[in-house]
Amino acid sequence: MAEAVICPFGRSFNAAHASCVSCQRQALVVCQKPKRQSGPVVLRTWHEGRELLTTAFLYSSNHWHGRPRGVYLAERKKWEGVFTGTWALWGKQGAEKRAVTVRRFVESKAGLIKDQDNKSGAMKPVLDALRKHGVLRDDTEADVSFTVHQEVVPAGSGRVEIEVVKL
Repeated sequence: MAEAVICPFGRSFNAAHASCVSCQRQALVVCQKPKRQSGPVVLRTWHEGRELLTTAFLYSSNHWHGRPRGVYLAERKKWEGVFTGTWALWGKQGAEKRAVTVRRFVESKAGLIKDQDNKSGAMKPVLDALRKHGVLRDDTEADVSFTVHQEVVPAGSGRVEIEVVKL
């Protein structure tokens, strides 16, 4: 077994490992810089009338596309936590169709999702979490329609507003 060496950034690298986890390269001792660690992220969720507001960020599908499945699962789990108890706010879905409206308030133009298909992809973990909590029966077009609106706001006021209504 090859001995582990330390890369220039202080992360361990094992040359015997087929694809080194720390740098995703084979047989190279070149690692990515570790991401800057910030304090713990505190998600706030509250409601105003029938609208749910949260500080959770709604990422584009590019955030998890082509990455390990765990990245998407973590995103879905985050939204499941946000939607805990929302069936009491919106009720469980019966035979009627529902409309989900999402308003993203981002702090810079770089945070805007530009393509319609990426907006649709961004809604996947949200719709999956709503389905798991019974707010939606299924996430098919027959059961739900959704829209995503975006707006740039001053720093510190980024949020996501979600509303579910019966059609």
